[in-house]
Amino acid sequence: PETHQSGDDGHFRDPMKSQNIMDAQQCIQMSGIRAILHFCKIIKQTFARQILTGVFYGYYFGCGGNEMYPGVTGNSAPVIGHLNPHLLYAHKEYLDFLSGPFAYLENRYADGVPLQRGILESARLNGLLWLTEMDQAPVGSLEHIGGDPAHIAETIAVLRRNILQPFVAGHGAWYYDHRVLFTSEGVYRKHGWWENSTLLDEIKSMQNLITQYSQKEYVPQADVLFVVDTEQYYYRSRYTDELYWLYEGIARCGVGMDCIYLQDLENCDFERYRCVVFANTFVLTEKQRKWLQENHQGKQMVFLYASGYCDTEKLNLDCMDDLLGMHICKHTEQTSVQTYTGEPFQLRGEKLMPQFAVQDGYNEAVLWYEGGAVCGARKNNLWYFAHNLIPAPLWEKIIDISGAHRYTTSREAVLVGNGLLVCCANAGEREIIFPSGNRKKYSFTKITTAVWDLITEDIIL
Repeated sequence: PETHQSGDDGHFRDPMKSQNIMDAQQCIQMSGIRAILHFCKIIKQTFARQILTGVFYGYYFGCGGNEMYPGVTGNSAPVIGHLNPHLLYAHKEYLDFLSGPFAYLENRYADGVPLQRGILESARLNGLLWLTEMDQAPVGSLEHIGGDPAHIAETIAVLRRNILQPFVAGHGAWYYDHRVLFTSEGVYRKHGWWENSTLLDEIKSMQNLITQYSQKEYVPQADVLFVVDTEQYYYRSRYTDELYWLYEGIARCGVGMDCIYLQDLENCDFERYRCVVFANTFVLTEKQRKWLQENHQGKQMVFLYASGYCDTEKLNLDCMDDLLGMHICKHTEQTSVQTYTGEPFQLRGEKLMPQFAVQDGYNEAVLWYEGGAVCGARKNNLWYFAHNLIPAPLWEKIIDISGAHRYTTSREAVLVGNGLLVCCANAGEREIIFPSGNRKKYSFTKITTAVWDLITEDIIL
């Protein structure tokens, strides 16, 4: 049911009118943080021996609106929680790790782009370990103990990819076996998901690899950065993000990508990144806008939808103009756009309110509404898109201009870090392009998740 309080300007709350709603939501969020720190502190102080404490917290992807919960309306992010992870980062004396399952979505499929629930690079930057719960059942586990033998390649591909993604980001994982399926007739089966010698051998191989590479000092290697923000959820009445589909479009360019919170932008190794995508940075202070203006050289900066529309005190189009150097105006509702190649592109998902267009101040237009108004433009190395679902050929153009390394051009996701390259490959011929410039071709007879050593350039799994 529709129970949320409407926004003041489309789906945005104006702090000058709705601060009471925002304060109430923040109060709810703080109660969970205080409880976590309270009980972790008690555990640390009362146990006679050293003990590690952790909590299921820091969920981000798949936690707002209908991205995770079909039928949920409004902006559920401030209700579900997890919007104040930095308050936990600041108390590592009480907390050793955060944990959570992956953001199910396409992680269930062998050819999907994997995505963790938490923001792993921010956890690493703040010195806190993230442990991913690997709770994805083998393919066909309802009919076969340990999964369907006919689909064992798919199961191994998913297992390998979902376990290695947190490892290449400098973190860890653990296996969670639901074991029991409850039906109207009671317990259906009490057999483990990994009760399969082939899967146990695979788990052993991965553990040996992880043990070997974890002996080295961790080295991050992604050169594309995906920036998200929690604060902006308090300023919105509806969840209109399509974050996974946005992330997938970039990931299928074959690049290594990190995700961080906006709050960590000034503390990350910003020089390492060639392309930076600001997914939902709709609330930017004057100080943050100035920092971005001073540090954007040498990389392609992509701003989406309402970037900078609020400065924490008011909603103001002038703030967007100041950030982008382009003149942004509001625009009447549109349902599709046309790309720079002339192809129509249908907008999907929750409608954005208000909608914006680029009036002038740009060097090149790349997306247009049906009526001809510009909704995507470039000014030097700054890109602005009034919608957050960008066609794949346009992402490839931006990535290529940025100079970010593309490990493959086969529209499959890769994971990089800790000296490893992980490619989620379908069956068929594949070319891998190493940072050294060497290009090697491989032929896979079945879907797989393949792993290379980035120094030796040898395939190791």
